[in-house]
Amino acid sequence: MNQSRLASFLESCGNTGSGFLISLACQFGFLIWFKGLPMTFSDNFEFALFMTVVSLLRSFAWRRLMERLRVRIRISPFAWKVLAERVRQIDEEGWSEEHDDNHTTGELESAGAAYLYSASVVGRGERQALRDPENNSVIRSLWPWSWEWWKPDVDDRGRDLVRGCALGIAAGERRERTRKLARGGDR
Repeated sequence: MNQSRLASFLESCGNTGSGFLISLACQFGFLIWFKGLPMTFSDNFEFALFMTVVSLLRSFAWRRLMERLRVRIRISPFAWKVLAERVRQIDEEGWSEEHDDNHTTGELESAGAAYLYSASVVGRGERQALRDPENNSVIRSLWPWSWEWWKPDVDDRGRDLVRGCALGIAAGERRERTRKLARGGDR
């Protein structure tokens, strides 16, 4: 989910370039047409360039201030993966809020715990055995749904960690909606 440095650089250039052109056009329209001030294109260009630099410096300083005040915090690559998995569960699997709201007896939490447990299993042979829940009493006790939905990733423990955390988010979101409804609010 993280943007590459090249993509970030290109986005910044596009953003800055479009800001410069908008500034140039607005100044031309406002100062020359609307106010009737005499200004050459060269003067307008220089002023737009100056204002673009001011805007870049303001943006840089503002971002650093927000980070220092913890208004804006950096999100780790792992957290982005968890959020992307949650979005995938909704968009690709179709596990909507309405669907999740039907799981009121801890199923989302248990499924998340099963994947988190799976992520804790280290050896390749032990991870292979996770695919057959009959061989693992912990998974058998945690997994709330049909075994066809149990899909641990035997090659990537991190993938199971991401799934478990995303299911935890789904459970937390369901809990928040339930609490809001209990207080008389809308979904």
